[in-house]
Amino acid sequence: MEDTLFNSPEKKASATLYFQSLQEHQGWQLLVQVVKANIAVLKEQLEDGLENETIETVKEIRAKIKIHNNIINTPADMIKGFNSGEPAVPELDPYPKTLEESKPINQRKTNP
Repeated sequence: MEDTLFNSPEKKASATLYFQSLQEHQGWQLLVQVVKANIAVLKEQLEDGLENETIETVKEIRAKIKIHNNIINTPADMIKGFNSGEPAVPELDPYPKTLEESKPINQRKTNP
């Protein structure tokens, strides 16, 4: 997919200013507090367990925590990406890209 949002230095500079302004806005700060409260609830569910809990529900909760953290970190990550030359649009797909990535860590092949 072609990047049309941040495909010039001027667009990146403007976006950096907008993201910095967003981070300082009271509405954003309130949203961050709400999202962090949601993360705390999800972590509590992981710690305490749920009725009829399965490995799939645990995976879903973990994915939700990652998504919530991505929301909180998006402005800072975008600014960092603009300043470091990384892709401006981060990869947020929570699913593994390869069969190897889908295996549990202790079952993955390691390179010596």
